[in-house]
This record gives sequence, structure tokens and C-alpha cells, in this order.
Amino acid sequence: MSHDIMQEIGEKFSFLAIYAGMTTLMRGPIGAILMADEREAILREILAKCVATAAAIGHAPRGAASSRMVAELTQRGSTGTASMFRDIARGGQTEHDHIIGDMLARARSLGVSAPLLRISLAHMQTYEAIRAGIVTP
Repeated sequence: MSHDIMQEIGEKFSFLAIYAGMTTLMRGPIGAILMADEREAILREILAKCVATAAAIGHAPRGAASSRMVAELTQRGSTGTASMFRDIARGGQTEHDHIIGDMLARARSLGVSAPLLRISLAHMQTYEAIRAGIVTP
């Protein structure tokens, strides 16, 4: 693959980890998250950690991609959610290990602290344990 393709994949993966991580953790669309007291600070924190991880891998989001991420993550009134959130809403299986878990594993291997990714992954693992009937609420 060319470097540009890998760069684009890195940018898309970073955004997806942020978007899925936050909409599943908060169980709502971006617009609702932005109504919470810590709204933008939380979104910007997970954004910074995912971007730092992507940068350590050599695929920091470029200017336009970074601007798009911030714009989508801070869009007041947005009804946008990740497909992973919609999977939860219908009681379905998710790809949390492949997205949130992978980003967290990369962050850890590179020495990037990512507490919101840790919490998001634990939240998703809890959801899956309940969904699988391993435990009941």
C-alpha cells in the first residue's frame, strides 16, 4: 500500500475509535454528549489521545482530516452516532475489540496514556458480558 493510503486508513481509524468510543460510552449522539457538563473537554481528551497514538505510529491526522474530526466531534445538535452505538441500541454484537480495543492496545504499546479508551473498552466488555448472558443486570 502507498503511504497515502496508510495515512488515510490511520486518519479514519483514529476518528472511528473516538466516535465509537464516545457515543457508546455516553450512550448517545454527539449533540447530546455536547450538552453534558464536561462535553467538549471529554471529546477533546479522547481526540488528543487517539491523535497522539496515530502520531506515534507515524500517521498523525493531517490538517484537513484533523479539522474534520474536530468539526464533527463538536457539532452542536448533531444526531451522529457510530454504528457500534446503533449495534448496542438493537442489542447486537459489536466490534469493540477491533476498534476501541485495538486503539487502546496501540496506545499502551507506545506509552500513550488513554484513560477514556480504557473506560470505553471496559464499558463495551460489560455490555457484551450482559448480552451473552454471562451475567445479568
